[in-house]
Order: sequence, then structure tokens, then C-alpha cells
Amino acid sequence: MPVRLYGGYDGAERCVAALLGGEDDADMPVEALQITWNGRFDTLAHRDILGALMHMGLGRDSFGDIVEQEGQALVWVHRDLAGYVQENLCQIGRAAVHIRRAQGAALQPPARNVTTVTATVASLRLDALLGIAYGISREKAAQAIRAGLVKLNHVQQLHCDAQVQQGAVLSFRGKGRAVLEKVGGVSRKGRLFVEIQRYI
Repeated sequence: MPVRLYGGYDGAERCVAALLGGEDDADMPVEALQITWNGRFDTLAHRDILGALMHMGLGRDSFGDIVEQEGQALVWVHRDLAGYVQENLCQIGRAAVHIRRAQGAALQPPARNVTTVTATVASLRLDALLGIAYGISREKAAQAIRAGLVKLNHVQQLHCDAQVQQGAVLSFRGKGRAVLEKVGGVSRKGRLFVEIQRYI
């Protein structure tokens, strides 16, 4: 049965899934809320907004990505909870916040910078590719995986030797997302050429 993933915008990490029983489209129960505050006096980070939503009693599966912008943020929530958040979330830390349903251009998060990395690897193991994508040693990549900081195709992956396919999405908590864009030929030493795009 076809499955559609939707998180509110192209490239969203946290998505709802719909089973399409012969239908090409589905009404996805996701709404975007725009959170604004006075950026001259207060600074809010992803963790502040996440903590405030969790403190309201919302499970992490009740809302999607949180995208920070200057003096504001976008958060995608389940439609049934949008009104509750809008009416009850008035303050985050010491900052007074205003919430409205995002529409039109406000729905689009800012474009992310993309860095392309090319390298060779002995195999398409997760720890090897994560190390290349984020410029860290394979051991540090393995530590991050075992600590639960890494997702493969939006699902937490705890196995360093998990095999990664072309087109797969890697997510490293706090460090952005990367895509294994291309797996090329084999070098003279038997290593695989790979191209990875990292989104910051």
C-alpha cells in the first residue's frame, strides 16, 4: 500500500505517514504555527521552544520540525493541537511570545546552505559515511550513533555497521542533515566513490 510522508515542507525531518488506499492525495493533519518574540531583548533557541511544548504536556510525536529564524520560529503541529498551543503558549522562558497560524510565504522555512563532500569509503557503513559528512573521526561518529544522536531515513539507528543506500538521509542531532547523493565507481584500491550533500 502506498505511503505518503508529510512534515509541512520539502525536506522535513519529522513527518506524519498516511496509507493511501488507492488515492493519490490525502488530507494530512498538520498545521504550521508561527512563533514570534521581540528579538531585540530575547533570544530563543530550538531547545527552548522544544522544552516549552513538552512542558505543555505534548508528546514529541504531536509536533514536527521546529525551524528557527531571526526573531521567530515555525513549528508544525498536529491539527487537533494547533488551537491549544495557540491559546496557551504565551511565554517561553522570560520571553513573551505570540502565535498565529502561518500562511503563504510564512510557511516556507529559509533556504539552507548546502556543502558537497566527495570521498572514498571501504563500505557504505553508517559510521564511515557519518564521519565523512560531518568532518569527524569514525570513532566519534560511532560514539554519536551508539548515544542515539543519529537517524537514518528519519529513524533512530544505533548500529554503526548499518548499510546506507544511495539517496538515504542522515540526521545528526544538533548538526543538521546530510544526504548520500551519489555512489560512484570503485577506486584502484577497491574503495567506493561517494558524494554527500550536507544541509546546514
